[in-house]
Amino acid sequence: MDINQVMSQLDKIYEGENTFDAEPFLQKNIEEAEKEEAWDAMLVLYNETIGFYRETGQYEKSIDYCNRAMELMERMGLQNTIPYATTLLNIANAHRAAGLLQESLDYYNRVLPIYDRLLEKDDMYYASLYNNISLLYQEMGDFKKAKDNLMKALEIVVKKPDTEFEIAVTHANLANTCIELGENDEAKQHALEGIKRFEDINVDDAHYSAALSALGSLYYKEGSYKKAREAMEKSRECVAKYLGKDNIQYERLTENIELIKSKEKESYTSDVTDNNVIKTGLELCRSYYETYGKTMIKEKFPEYEGKIAVGLVGKGSDCFGFDDEYSRDHDFGPRFVMWVTKDTYDKIGEELQKAYEELPKSFNGIDRIETFHGRDRAGVIVIEDFYRGLIGNDLINDTDVNNWLTAPEYGLAAAVNGEVYCDEEGIFTAHRNKLKDYYPKEVWYRKIAQACALFSQNGQYNLPRMRKRGQLVSAELAKAECMKQAMQLAYLMERKYAPHDKWLFKGLENLKSKAYDNNENSSDILLSNEKALEIMSQENIEVLQKYQLHDISVTSLIKKLCVLSVSEKDSEEMTAVIEILAVLFATQLENYNIVGVSNLYLDANTKEILDKSNALIEADKCMEGRVYGLSLAIAKAEFEAFDKVRNEGGRASCQNDWPTFKVMRMSQYMTWSEDMLLMYMYEFKDNYNNGRNMIQEKYARMMESTAPEEYAKFKDSLPPISAHRQQITEEIIRMQVGWMEEFAAKYPQLASNARLIHTSEDMPYDTSYETYLRGELGTYSDRMLELYGRYIVSYAQNGKNVAMDIMENTVHFYGYKTLEEACRQV
Repeated sequence: MDINQVMSQLDKIYEGENTFDAEPFLQKNIEEAEKEEAWDAMLVLYNETIGFYRETGQYEKSIDYCNRAMELMERMGLQNTIPYATTLLNIANAHRAAGLLQESLDYYNRVLPIYDRLLEKDDMYYASLYNNISLLYQEMGDFKKAKDNLMKALEIVVKKPDTEFEIAVTHANLANTCIELGENDEAKQHALEGIKRFEDINVDDAHYSAALSALGSLYYKEGSYKKAREAMEKSRECVAKYLGKDNIQYERLTENIELIKSKEKESYTSDVTDNNVIKTGLELCRSYYETYGKTMIKEKFPEYEGKIAVGLVGKGSDCFGFDDEYSRDHDFGPRFVMWVTKDTYDKIGEELQKAYEELPKSFNGIDRIETFHGRDRAGVIVIEDFYRGLIGNDLINDTDVNNWLTAPEYGLAAAVNGEVYCDEEGIFTAHRNKLKDYYPKEVWYRKIAQACALFSQNGQYNLPRMRKRGQLVSAELAKAECMKQAMQLAYLMERKYAPHDKWLFKGLENLKSKAYDNNENSSDILLSNEKALEIMSQENIEVLQKYQLHDISVTSLIKKLCVLSVSEKDSEEMTAVIEILAVLFATQLENYNIVGVSNLYLDANTKEILDKSNALIEADKCMEGRVYGLSLAIAKAEFEAFDKVRNEGGRASCQNDWPTFKVMRMSQYMTWSEDMLLMYMYEFKDNYNNGRNMIQEKYARMMESTAPEEYAKFKDSLPPISAHRQQITEEIIRMQVGWMEEFAAKYPQLASNARLIHTSEDMPYDTSYETYLRGELGTYSDRMLELYGRYIVSYAQNGKNVAMDIMENTVHFYGYKTLEEACRQV
């Protein structure tokens, strides 16, 4: 029995609409396995059957197969093996689902000693076991033990690569467990951390929904009803997406949301009537519009009702939700804005403004306070005039790079803040959404480069020099600019427009991605981050520990920097704080693929960032699109380098064949992501400008197979390749060779015109696909190889074939619509 084929067929059944087809399929294959005495296959099928009956609520059948699995393993002599422990874990889960909690615990406890004998203490199997045990203890009502096991799991997964999902799930589970223990502050930290990590990896499953629901409960307990409602609504959206609306979870969340809404309304009414204290100006203005504005528009301008967008957006602290008792002394109070087209304004603009001015200027005890400078913050405004007044140019109609670069960021922040109450026509919101999509990447990169340069020049260079010279006023100015640029970088990394300087720090609390924020052990997390450790000096690590800087976040470090003196007594600590800020940003530059290998002196990263920005600007000039433009630019750079390659047998004919070279190279690159294209282009050109020709090196590496004697003469002069890197490379090659074999089997006519596939088929003047690929990958940097490996894995996970896509691009270049059409013409 081919168990892999059986499992593949089972997967297809589960992907279909009728899951219960799995039962007869499993039974049939179990019978066949028994006839063939294929005990290994039978154990796999037993485990699948246990899981099927558990998931479908057929608990008696599930337990029956648990017993069969135990008997089979005894016969096979599998005791004290990992397969035995894995099956025990499955059996424990089945008993837990069936409500046999003590029996479940007994099985879990039998797994642990096996792991202790056979596994390292930080193996991911332990993390899975601890998570399952914690769920059991939750059902048993022992939340203290549940939390203990979750913390053990978290301690393991945070140290492993590529475990963002597992970390997020563990934080979500910890949030709900801490709520049961009454540890609300800690619960909130876990909920926020879990939500942030889910959003970083774009996962919005049931675990994400649970984390949001937990956060909503915590906000409700705090009396933060608006935040509670928003969290619960997002949780309900997840449930609707994956389970639909006809289920108990959706109903419970809806009930919670309605309860929160009632509390929110009670709280608002109380706040606006008691002692003239309100929660936010946004809430006041929305209520004012609902009370007076909506009726005014409907009754006096019924035929234009659908042509008037209404809301509160733009200048003013209340539009950002930052208003307090100090900001309510000017341009504050019940108001709203009505945005219309020029055509609509010409017809009813003055009349509409007059009707607005006749509305009450006092609402719920709050008087509207207006000044000359705030005259453009309420009433009727032409849509284009509104945006132009904030941005200073016609960016909403002309998205030229220069318009983006000259638009003040605080104006862009004001253009997308606040709330739009209604916009049936959609014109105002369309412009708003265009700006909400944030800076184009080439502009984003330039902004990041500028902030990195200013951060380094002021905080890492000028500040210590001014201190040493005793120029303390200059040192204070440098420190202030360093802090400002740190805040700018925080917004840039979050892809959020930074507000006016006076709100820069306040606005940090609204950012989701607050690196290592709100975690009492966050210094430990930083010190366990390999990328961070690579660029942190031992001196700063020691200072980090010495001064017990536990809360490692942009916000907390800036707060710390504020209170440190520029005098010599705080010199060591101030330097460490600034360098740790640099570590946070340098790590993010790598994580977001903005640079390949980041430098702790942030200004040193700006050349790479600006080069990539310029590449994007040039690529955007290409009529065929950005990916085409980047691919073409790489092909041209490679062909220039190819021209310099010298062969023993003289110049190769392909070195003069730009059309074919262009097609072959671009066909490959057009399957890459934008980040891969930018990374490779930068590395290739940078290496070439510094005397390293990656094309020459690629062909040299291929000679290991095609001309081994010649290769032996110069192999030691090539950059070395580690055993770990070699292992990754060979796995990539294995997958790509398999895809090329699939292509050749499906399209033999086209394959006959391509390279031979296998290294074993190499000849001195006929290099195989496998050897060529090995040579090319051997020239990549470690970071580029990492990106390429993720690209290959992504293809595999999506059931796609790189070779097919590359060859499809190739035939498109030659004028064919499909591979099939090209085959017919060969």
